[in-house]
Amino acid sequence: MVDISDFFTCSLKMLREHKCLFIPAIISVFVPMLAIMLLMNITGVTPMIREVTMLKQVYDQQQAYYLMQPTAAQSFMSFLEQHGFGTERFTVLLTLRNIELTCVVAVVAAVLALISLCMLYAMTSMAVRRQRMNARAVFRSTMAIMPRVLGFKLAMLGLLLVPLALVGGMVTLLFAVNPLVGIFLGFFFLFIFLIYSIVLGVMAIFAIPALCLDRLGPVKSIAHSFRTAKFDLKTALILFAIIYAIRYAVNSTIQQPLTSSFFDMMAGQGALNTLGHIIFFGVFMLITSATLAFETMFLFTSYIGVCPCKQCKIH
Repeated sequence: MVDISDFFTCSLKMLREHKCLFIPAIISVFVPMLAIMLLMNITGVTPMIREVTMLKQVYDQQQAYYLMQPTAAQSFMSFLEQHGFGTERFTVLLTLRNIELTCVVAVVAAVLALISLCMLYAMTSMAVRRQRMNARAVFRSTMAIMPRVLGFKLAMLGLLLVPLALVGGMVTLLFAVNPLVGIFLGFFFLFIFLIYSIVLGVMAIFAIPALCLDRLGPVKSIAHSFRTAKFDLKTALILFAIIYAIRYAVNSTIQQPLTSSFFDMMAGQGALNTLGHIIFFGVFMLITSATLAFETMFLFTSYIGVCPCKQCKIH
C-alpha cells in the first residue's frame, strides 16, 4: 500500500506550480450559476423572487408579535395567497417560450460545463506530464479528450440506469402480484443497488486519469480502472472515501451558503446588501473551485502512484 499523504503533498505542490488550473475550475462552477441567473431574468422569475422576498420580510415582522408561531411553511403559504401569490402566479411562467428558453440555456450550459471540465482534465494531465502549457496545446488536448469524457459519462450512466431499470421493473411486477412482497423486495433491492453503486464508484475511480493520461477510450479506461483498483483495493477504497468526504464537506458546508448567497443576491435587497451577497458569493465560488482543482489533481497523482504499469513517478 502506498503512502496517501504523499499524494496530498504532491497535489498541493503541483497546484502551487500551476495556478492556471483554477481557471477552468472556476468556469465549471460559475457556468451553472450563470445559466440559472440568465434563466431567472429572461423568464421573469427574478421580479417574482423580489416580490416574495419583500412579502417574507413583512411576514417575519408580523410573526414577531406572536408568542406562538404557526407552522412556518403552511402559514407563509397562506400569507402569500392572501397577498395574491397563489399557484396561478407561478403557473403563468410555464409558457412555451420559457420552456424553450430553459431547454436552450440548459443545453448550452451543459456543453460549456463539459468543455471547462475537460479543460481542467487536460491541463491537469499536462501538468502531471510536465508538459509546457499554452493556449493552442490546451485547446487541442481539451478537444481530444472531450468525446472520451462524454462517452465515459454516458457509459457510467448506463451502468447505473440499466440495473436500476431492471430492478424497478421487477419490483413493479412483484408489487402487482403481492404488494407486501413487492415493498419488502423493493427495499432489499434498493440496498443492493446502493452497494453496487459504491462498488462501481470504487472500481471506476481511476477511469478519468486513465482516459486522459493513457489516452484510453471510455470502455477501456473503465476496464483499466477496474484492474488498477483490484491491484491495490485498499488504497482505492481509501481514495474513494477521501474524495467523497471532500465532496460531502463542500456540499454540506459551502454549497448551501453559496446557493443562499446566490438567491439573496438575485433578490436585490438594496445596493449595500446586494454587494455583500456578491462578495460572499464570490468567496464561496473560489473555495468550491479550489476544492475541485485539488480533487482533480489529487486523483491524477494518486493514479500515477497506484497504477502498477506506470514507470514514472511524480516528485
